[in-house]
Formats: sequence, C-alpha cells, structure tokens
Amino acid sequence: MPRVVGKQYALIGVIGRGGMGEVWEAQNSRTGAPVALKIFHGSGDFKLRFRQEAKLAAQLAHPNIVHVYDLLEEPDGTLALVMERLRGETLASCIARAPLDVGVALAATFPILSALEHAHRSGVIHRDLKPANVFLSLTPDGEVVPKLLDFGIAKPAETSIHTLEGHTLGTPEYMSPEQIRDAPDLDGRSDVFSTAVVLYEAITGEQPFRKASPSARIGAVLETVVDPDPRIPPKLWSVLSRALSKRAYERPQSAAEFRRELQEASEEDLSASGAALRELVQSAPATSIMSTDPATRTEAPRTPRGRSMLLGAGAAVVAVAAVAIWNNQSPPPPVASSIGVDASAPTLSASASVSIEVPGTPSAAASSASPPQRVGPSLKLAAPPVSATPKVTLSVSVRPIATTPGF
Repeated sequence: MPRVVGKQYALIGVIGRGGMGEVWEAQNSRTGAPVALKIFHGSGDFKLRFRQEAKLAAQLAHPNIVHVYDLLEEPDGTLALVMERLRGETLASCIARAPLDVGVALAATFPILSALEHAHRSGVIHRDLKPANVFLSLTPDGEVVPKLLDFGIAKPAETSIHTLEGHTLGTPEYMSPEQIRDAPDLDGRSDVFSTAVVLYEAITGEQPFRKASPSARIGAVLETVVDPDPRIPPKLWSVLSRALSKRAYERPQSAAEFRRELQEASEEDLSASGAALRELVQSAPATSIMSTDPATRTEAPRTPRGRSMLLGAGAAVVAVAAVAIWNNQSPPPPVASSIGVDASAPTLSASASVSIEVPGTPSAAASSASPPQRVGPSLKLAAPPVSATPKVTLSVSVRPIATTPGF
C-alpha cells in the first residue's frame, strides 16, 4: 500500500533527496494526475522559508516558472509542496555534457529572463539563479520549455524573511556583489547579474568565478573582472560584460532590457537554435542518473553596506562555522525526469564536516542542490571577535544521498 500524503497524493518513488527533504513522484488518487511532491523535514526559519516558497511560487503564474498547486501540512508537522511533474534535465546537467552553442544557450536563457521579468514585476527577487535551478522541461509533443525552479530563498521586495541574522543566503559563485553585501535595496538587477553568469557558463562550460573555496568565490565575485572569451562573439560579449558589472547601475536595468539587448546583439537564427536545444534535450542518455553533488547554497557574511568585502591578505577575520567536504567521484551522465531525475539508485557519498565554534557566535545551516559535477563545500561565514578562541571538532560519515533541484 503506497504512502498517501494530504489524503489524496499516493507516493510512487523518490525523484531525489536533499538536506531537508525529498522530491517524490506522486499521483493524485482522485484524478489520476501525475504530480511532484516536495516534502520538507526541517524546522524553524527553514520551515518559514518553505512556506514562503509555496506562497511566492503559487502567485507567479508564468509558463517558464514551475507551477505550484498546493501546500499540504501533515498532522506530524511535515510540509509538502505539490508541483507540476516535469520531464527533462537541468541546464547544469546539459552543460556538464558539453558547452552549448551560442544560439542554443540563448534559446535556453530568453525564456528564463521572461520568467524573471514576470517575477520582478510581482516584486519577487529569485536570488538563487544557477544552472541547477533552470529545468529544460520536455513536453509530451517533444517541445522544450525552460522552467525556473526553487524560490526557496526568493525575497519579496518588502521583506527580508529569507535573511538569517548576520548572514545572506545564496550560492557564492552566482550571487551578485550587492547580494553578498546584503544590500537593503536589492532588486531585479541582482538576478540579471546571476543570469549573465549562467549564460557565460552555458557558452564556455566554465564558471567565471569558480574558485577552490566559497570565500575565494565570494572574493572573485567582488573583485575579479571577467575577461572576454573567444567563444563569445564580440557584440554579444559587449552586452554580457555589462550585465556582469560590479555596480548594479552599470548593468541592464531589468530582465526585459537584458533580453532585448541580447536579442539585438545576437546573430543567431533563434528558430534553428530552439530546434537544436530540443534535439539536445531529447538526446540526453535515457539510462543515466543525475549527479548527486552536495548542496552548495551558502550563507555569506554580511559586509558594511556600500563597502567591498576584502578577502585575501589583510582581510577581516572570519570563522568557518560549518564545512561539508564531499568525495569527487564522477557520476554517470544525466537523465530525463521530473523536477530533477529518477534517483532510485543513489550513489554512496562520503562526507566529512568540520565545525569551528566561536564564543557568542550563533550557528545555522543552509542547504540546496548544486549543479552536477560541481563538487564543493557548503559553509557559513560569520565575523567573530578577533579575541575569540575557536573550538574545533571533526566528524566523518558515509551515507547514501541523491539530490534534486529545489532542495
């Protein structure tokens, strides 16, 4: 007898698991309709953010945003988000196979910019744009519809509900400089910056701010000027480099403006590019499983507003409150599935965690799915008193895990 959630959704199988829950393939027992259930097991501030994700995603009715039908709460307090069931693959898994042609990358990006334009008009800033949160959904008639996933740390313009005390959530190498600094007036231009990073990676196969550690990635976002890449046509680079500007006022001022400038700078046949994107997703290996990399959504330290955070020599003292280091094994190629992929055969992943406790410094944790074949730590940075004496503990464990976009 299958487990039933919300008195009507029969769970069929796990699509994937994350740090605070799972995404399940399910069926509405009353109508027979297939759905995806994102089941959450966290508490406190994370539970509040999960409720906020449901509220925000449900109010954003757009063909390029994953549709949320309902939020369920079980008697034991377990929350479940009922979403449309998608088949296809993430942009991250697509890039992991090979960089995309310019036209194909643009064909995947334009619909996401349209989704962001809608979200920004509704007063919602996504704040976690990355390839793992762009799903290339394959419709029954074979068309590809890019979908924006995971509004778990999205921020309504009028509130800061998703900011923990002393920390800003996000994925360091995709965060805008103002998001890292926790600017009080964060707006849609932050998502424009993140989308530009994603587009650069889609075309080149390389993350422009990828470094060995999250703190180094944060420093690269704040200080490194990205050089032109020969794989990006000069006219397109002119637009893309402006979107990667450190100062928000130097970028395109909206997702709509960025999309228009990219279209004007592009010399690609978008109709042919759309067909190439469709062929690419349809040809994804049908017997493989998505990468099971650990979560890399990170809590970045707040810096004084209006000032750069200096890293490296002469940097301010910071304490690493939690670092999870995972094995660098090569996963099989990705597969088509729903809101992620069928992870019925999760791989074993060894993990080691190091915590440095500083007197008077609160601790917290954050989790999210990271792009396939990108292995890296998840950490929290906080600025402790220089005189504090840290306490260091080390633990090592081995456990099976499988992650999916949305956790």
